[in-house]
Amino acid sequence: LQTRFPRVGYMKPVGQVDEVVLDANGQEAHVDKDVRLFREYFKLHHCDYYDMSPVMIRSGYTKRFLDGEVDPQKQLADIQRGFSNLQRVNDFMVVEGTGHCGVGSIIGLDNAWVAKQLGLDMVLICSAGLGSTFDELMLNQLKCEQHDVKIRGVIMNRVRPSLMDKTREYLEKALARWNVPLIGCVPYYTYFPTLADLENLFDSQLLTGHEERSRRFDSIQLVATSLASFLQKVHLPEFQNTLWILHATRTDLLQGVLEHIEEHK
Repeated sequence: LQTRFPRVGYMKPVGQVDEVVLDANGQEAHVDKDVRLFREYFKLHHCDYYDMSPVMIRSGYTKRFLDGEVDPQKQLADIQRGFSNLQRVNDFMVVEGTGHCGVGSIIGLDNAWVAKQLGLDMVLICSAGLGSTFDELMLNQLKCEQHDVKIRGVIMNRVRPSLMDKTREYLEKALARWNVPLIGCVPYYTYFPTLADLENLFDSQLLTGHEERSRRFDSIQLVATSLASFLQKVHLPEFQNTLWILHATRTDLLQGVLEHIEEHK
């Protein structure tokens, strides 16, 4: 999306797991953990934390709501204000729900109802499978139908590559009764982060080896052993595509790596 639009915004109207961040004024704020992740990883610094995470269901919030201590209209107003503010500074918006479509119902903010209030269509994300997967989709579809929210499509997550074709074929047949397309299937792979991922994670830049930024490794090893033990492992075939993490003070290990590279040029 960031290659197609100048500015992409992200919002999670109702959050459940919070993290502490510093707002624009340097004050601590509690926001949803996914909001922090998206804002930092995708560098959405033009988006305000309070707009991205307007309602947080922290410990005790539900009881306070049921005791009448939380104003339902203020909840909605905060969400609408955040969405409106983000719309003004972005060309495209991604709004993420919390769990299935019924999550948040106890405080009057289930995902389908929130989507309706913001005038949004919905894309459902489901786990890989067929029978149980469609059963779960049916419950979500009924909730969307209740609030007259259009389902634009379905994305199936964590599909084993060997089952991709068959899973796609039969889920498309099942969804046809709703006239809802299967947008795509995300394959299930176990892989480790690239150097580019680590750059983003640590907010830093590679000193060298920029041509390897997108390289995928078979394993990651944290080295806290002796030089002799390390050199025994580094030469083994199963470690030839390993990302080794060394402490900056272990100059003996760093020298060993350099010698290993020279020997195998």
